[in-house]
Amino acid sequence: MRVQEEGAGRKASLEDSVIHGASRFIPVIVVLAILLSVIPPLFNSSTPMQNWVYRALTILVVCCPTALVISVPLSFMGGSGRLSQKGIHVKGSEAVEKMAELRMVVFDKTGTLTEGNLRVKEIHGTQDFNQESILALAAAAEQLSRHQSAPQKISEFEEFPGRGVRARIGNRNLLVGNRRLMVSRGVKGVPDIRGTVVYVAYEGDYAGAIVLEDTVRPEAAEAVSGLQSQGGLRTVILTGDT
Repeated sequence: MRVQEEGAGRKASLEDSVIHGASRFIPVIVVLAILLSVIPPLFNSSTPMQNWVYRALTILVVCCPTALVISVPLSFMGGSGRLSQKGIHVKGSEAVEKMAELRMVVFDKTGTLTEGNLRVKEIHGTQDFNQESILALAAAAEQLSRHQSAPQKISEFEEFPGRGVRARIGNRNLLVGNRRLMVSRGVKGVPDIRGTVVYVAYEGDYAGAIVLEDTVRPEAAEAVSGLQSQGGLRTVILTGDT
């Protein structure tokens, strides 16, 4: 609600110029109309004063910028309403106006272009750790992560936002996260696997990796293609995946 209220105050430059122009134009027209209804009768008594008043009122009606003042904000309101029907929330007329100047659209991936429901695609083990062991180690380290809801007893836990977690269970150190975390903690021999990958290290040694897979939303391809067809508009994805 706060963001929406703030956005409502940011008007488009066209809307601002129309309103400001009208605020200066209207007083001038009112003064001219008054002068037209008063001064000519003083020098031309042959024409009734009511005729000059009628002419002054005609000038007020013709020159009044009401249509312009109403139509411009109404156009932006109509555009915002149409966008809301498509599920697009726009904060103020300024945002509607700026959309005509778009050169790049930046997407989040998970939950935006994809469904956000990850599943295990592959498990890469090593000579010392099979697939079942990799899954067990990852589950053990993730117990106290905010992604889990059933914590078990562990002696130490540390979370690295955007990278992974470190846990100590018994006398053993577990490290679970992305490749950046592994490299920063000095884990050797970590392969560069494409996709959404969770790496597992045991006592400082690389143990294996779990490749996760997300489902692309059905409408994502059509939406991105439609944007790219709009006169060289560039699309970008911000994601930690390779």
